[in-house]
Amino acid sequence: MDYCQRRRCKWLAIFCQDERERAVFRSRRMYQTDYESDISTSWDNGKREGMEIGRREGMEIERRNRPLEEIMEDTGLTHEEIEHIRSEIS
Repeated sequence: MDYCQRRRCKWLAIFCQDERERAVFRSRRMYQTDYESDISTSWDNGKREGMEIGRREGMEIERRNRPLEEIMEDTGLTHEEIEHIRSEIS
């Protein structure tokens, strides 16, 4: 919870004695927290999926034994980057 949210909670507890208002506030806060969690989880899952796709594509390129210069041209990677990836795959 960030500073502004803590401040609103404190203000709510002190000045707002209406139970309905507190329930609405809690509901909105839960929605926002759930939304942020869903976005974060989706981002992590997408990143993981993208990395796996990249690994599979890299392994396919390696299996075809394409010349290093051709891989560099197609991917935009440097010689050192390709060698590093090859060492990770092996």
